[in-house]
Amino acid sequence: IAIGMETPGIFMDAVKTDISEFFTSTDSTYDVVLESEQLKLVSNIKHSHCDCGGVMEHTCDETIEWTALTVDTVLEDGGHYYLIEDLNRQIKVPENATIYLCLNGHALTSGGRLFDTISAGKTLNVYDCGLSGTAHSRNDNNAPVALVNGGTLNIYGGSYSANAITAENKNGGVLMAMNDGVINFYNGTITGGNATGMGGCVYITNDAQFNMYGGSVTNGISAKDGGTIAIAGNAKFTMLGGCVTEIGRASCRERVCA
Repeated sequence: IAIGMETPGIFMDAVKTDISEFFTSTDSTYDVVLESEQLKLVSNIKHSHCDCGGVMEHTCDETIEWTALTVDTVLEDGGHYYLIEDLNRQIKVPENATIYLCLNGHALTSGGRLFDTISAGKTLNVYDCGLSGTAHSRNDNNAPVALVNGGTLNIYGGSYSANAITAENKNGGVLMAMNDGVINFYNGTITGGNATGMGGCVYITNDAQFNMYGGSVTNGISAKDGGTIAIAGNAKFTMLGGCVTEIGRASCRERVCA
């Protein structure tokens, strides 16, 4: 059966058995696949770009093909994944693993923490070759987009935001690093964080590091110190480029830094 859709996507629900082999797409650039009991048309065009995300004038040693990320995709150490459509799921890096994720211009959302705790031994690299990708936490459980607890988060692009935190004394409205965790922010936007504790957008504590090479961190609001970025507990913030709102004020006015 030939399937043609003006906007490729889901065309059959409640499919208990894989019957995708009985369908074909009228567009050769799409395949029929079964995911979460839904038959859908999915692009078969291969996605590739260098790991560096095209920033900081890094040289690409090789071009790697990336795997389409769905709600059912099992993340594996060294895996390269990209969004083919807007997606609602949590990203959980396996123990002692490194994951590469490209937003590819789409929206990645989650009710709770979008990037599950990145503990020691874990590394998550996030890119956005589509230039309009977003990562957003709805904060159903008052958790930021990412908690880097001893691991490493490298951000090369995309826009990161979260709904306002409502629980009392919660730090880090969008990103939080602690216990020697490291966030390297090369490009993108961190914006609109609202914390009831410290650090409307970013909170770093307990010997953690936030290294900023470009991009912007803006419009953070906090009930306590660090309207946009709060630094505590021997943590270190290094800014080599980009722009940020004033640091250390509960009420922020934008101040461009370079």
